[in-house]
Amino acid sequence: MLSTTLVRARCAGRRGVALGRVLRLDARMDLRIDLHYPAGPEEVLAMLSDEAFLGRVATATGSLSHEASARIDGDRVSTRLHRVLPPRVPDYVRRFVGDTLDVIETIEWAAALPDSSRTGRLEVVIAKAPVHMHGSTTLARNAAATRQVIEFEVRANLPFIGGKIERSAADAVRAAARKQEQVGAEWLAGR
Repeated sequence: MLSTTLVRARCAGRRGVALGRVLRLDARMDLRIDLHYPAGPEEVLAMLSDEAFLGRVATATGSLSHEASARIDGDRVSTRLHRVLPPRVPDYVRRFVGDTLDVIETIEWAAALPDSSRTGRLEVVIAKAPVHMHGSTTLARNAAATRQVIEFEVRANLPFIGGKIERSAADAVRAAARKQEQVGAEWLAGR
């Protein structure tokens, strides 16, 4: 979503003020993804914070290399997945990111609520890219399964092509989330 701002500017060589609209340099896209896992929230959180599981997700999403870590502090859990990916991006994006995409995903899960649901803060940083993603995620019981909802904002700070970059980033995140859901179902089936 590109936005415009009404501005007042002095015209060079003229007396008076001109009114006009300028294109803001920041664009923003909101994204929501629903995932489903065949287990309760406690088991799903254990899976999502297992370094071996995060490694499988990294491999399944085409990572050239990865580093996964999880930290448990009482009832709070945080995960960090650093992936180096081939740049499957349009040419106009490739000139910014180079030969690889260096992606760091961090999730900080809050303590469980009485119904076993959890919320977490999510941040995805792509080094050398003019894109930033942050938002929230929730785990909630859905009958005998768990529903994970991921909601975040994708922001690209480039004039004219920011919206295209956001759409490209959002498509990549959707594909990675679907792959995580698939790997998660296989992981839980093998328990």
